[in-house]
Amino acid sequence: MQALLPHYERELAWFDEASKAFARRYPRIAGRLAAGGELAQDPHVERLIQAFSLLAARLHRRLDEDLPRMAETLLELLHPLALRPFPSCSIVRFDAARSLAQLSTARRIPRGTLLHSTPVQGVSCRFTTAYELALAPLRVAAAAIGPPARPGLPAGAAAAWFSVRLELLSPAAQWATLDLPCLRLFLDLQPSQAAALREALFERVRGVWLDDGNGAARPVAGAAPRPVGLADDEALLDGAPRERGAERLLAEYFAFPCKFDFVDLPLPAALRHGQSRSVTLHYALAERPRARAAGWPELEGIGAGQLLPGCTPVVNAFRQRAEPIRVTQAREAYPVVVDARHPGAYEVLRVDRVRRIRQDARGAAFEDLPPLYSLRHASATAAGSSDSCFWSLRRDAERAELAPGHEAELTLVDMRLDPALAAAETLSVDVTAGNRDLPSQLPLGRPGGDLQADDGGLAEQIVLLRRPTPGSRPVRLADAPWRLVSLLALDRCAAADGLERLREWLALHDPGSDASGRGLASSLLSAERRPALAWLPGPPAPCLVRGSEIRLVVDEAAFVGSGVGLFGRLLAHALALRAPVNGFTRLTLHSGADGALLYDGGLPRAQPAAA
Repeated sequence: MQALLPHYERELAWFDEASKAFARRYPRIAGRLAAGGELAQDPHVERLIQAFSLLAARLHRRLDEDLPRMAETLLELLHPLALRPFPSCSIVRFDAARSLAQLSTARRIPRGTLLHSTPVQGVSCRFTTAYELALAPLRVAAAAIGPPARPGLPAGAAAAWFSVRLELLSPAAQWATLDLPCLRLFLDLQPSQAAALREALFERVRGVWLDDGNGAARPVAGAAPRPVGLADDEALLDGAPRERGAERLLAEYFAFPCKFDFVDLPLPAALRHGQSRSVTLHYALAERPRARAAGWPELEGIGAGQLLPGCTPVVNAFRQRAEPIRVTQAREAYPVVVDARHPGAYEVLRVDRVRRIRQDARGAAFEDLPPLYSLRHASATAAGSSDSCFWSLRRDAERAELAPGHEAELTLVDMRLDPALAAAETLSVDVTAGNRDLPSQLPLGRPGGDLQADDGGLAEQIVLLRRPTPGSRPVRLADAPWRLVSLLALDRCAAADGLERLREWLALHDPGSDASGRGLASSLLSAERRPALAWLPGPPAPCLVRGSEIRLVVDEAAFVGSGVGLFGRLLAHALALRAPVNGFTRLTLHSGADGALLYDGGLPRAQPAAA
């Protein structure tokens, strides 16, 4: 209702001015109508005027929303994540120590496994896992940062050594039959320590040495730690194909950066021939530029208890069939209610499928309805059917305040945007839904675990390691036209074509960005793009490829706690996804204080040609 207030006040002000002008020009008629200097002398007439002003204000607001609504429609096609709510997220750990002690090989829990909580306000919150889990009879027995000179390791090979000792849990387990190419660990650390460890493992590892207890440690190839969370099958949300990977990565970074606090430690192939029950991986770390102290003092105190296997991000998004919609032709739009018993505990993240149900002598017949704003009109009208029907979803911010759970509304129209569907028909709607802000109210540390899996599984308990974040909802309608203009102005490589465009691209995904310039985009100080040539590997043979080198100067203070390395790695990956076909981008980040190199993307990443 707050959005109606300016329109309502303008209507009352206009009536006041118009009644005064009418009274001056036609005093006799104005006297009979009791419309003089004030709005009305009769309180009943005054209330009537106020009621009509409210109706006129609502009409004007609907007219003013026509342009933003059209812009929202195009945004839904070009960048759906810009308009959809981002659900609550957290990190969970599957504790299965007793079960794993009986296994000889790894057991996998697929991505998208459904978990549920104890009821909160009568509603059980549901989560889905974002990563595939491999529960193996293996544990991190020890982890520590060590000095550059250590017995059994080559002298002068590292400024410091980060060592991780792995130990088999089950007597039946062998390295050769473990079926575990890499061990995924969650960095259960404070943000500043996690940022330092990510920098050490992803950017400063010179080499890896394996110590299996059979003599001196020996170097192994292909065992450098790898970042997690950049691949399409590691996304928090399963989106439609039109949702581009670069925009998704940035949205996830701003909404839930803990998703990237994971590391994959490849297990060397040499382990398959060893008989030792315990092995140690030594990571040779290079010296950091501009280090205040020798070595890596930020990593001191990190132990095995902070490197946790069996963890994955979870997101409060699940598929569900909404309440059936009875089409009566008595209203323009029909609310999509996930659960009629607790409508305010759910919100629609996206509509996956709409079907109409027709009853005939043979029973119920289902027919899929395509979305109006899509590329499926030709197939829907190819047969020349006169009763083609499409659906369109819109979200009413005003209704979200007055009646949460009813803000998502479905409109049924034909190709001419006229109302479609005959009365007395029923719609079946499949949605991806969330539980709004309920997950953030979940109690942590419950005996027996915070969440439960529907299929049981190996885990004795499933523990929430982070309090679920509250869901975020984009500001709608008012800024939709400008978001659309910005998105259309940014072509596939334009985000690298200047500081202002790059800032605008980041601001489109940063909820903390506003008109005053606050937000991460304001930490970008300058950007320089230069053409480059590079030999890139690939089938059938390496080739010389044209690309771009991007030099970005940033304010380091904006990345305290999160780490500039994570931002650089995500931005480099996102820019690579937007690179021209058969091109590449290489990103380097530099300090705005002294120009020192903060992040180097290394070898350029190529954007392959479409198949």
